Amino acid sequence: MVNSIKQIPKAEIHVHLEATITPKLCRKFAKRNNVKISEDLFGNKYAYTWSDFYDFIKKYDIITSVIHTPEDYQELTYSY
Repeated sequence: MVNSIKQIPKAEIHVHLEATITPKLCRKFAKRNNVKISEDLFGNKYAYTWSDFYDFIKKYDIITSVIHTPEDYQELTYSY
C-alpha cells in the first residue's frame, strides 16, 4: 500500500519544450545557428529577465528563435 504521493512514479504530461531552454543552451544554439541575441535577455546563468508579461512574451519569441534544426530539438529534449 502506498502511503505517500512521493512514492508514486510521475511523468511530465505537458511541457512547452522550447520554454525549457537554458540560457547556456540558448547562447550555444544562437552561435551555432548564426542568430544574434542580446545579452540583455539573460538575468543569470539559470534564468532570463523580463519586466512584465508583454516583455516575457517578446523575449520568449527571441529566445526560442535560436532553435532551428531537428538536432537542436534533440539536444534541447535531452537537456530537459
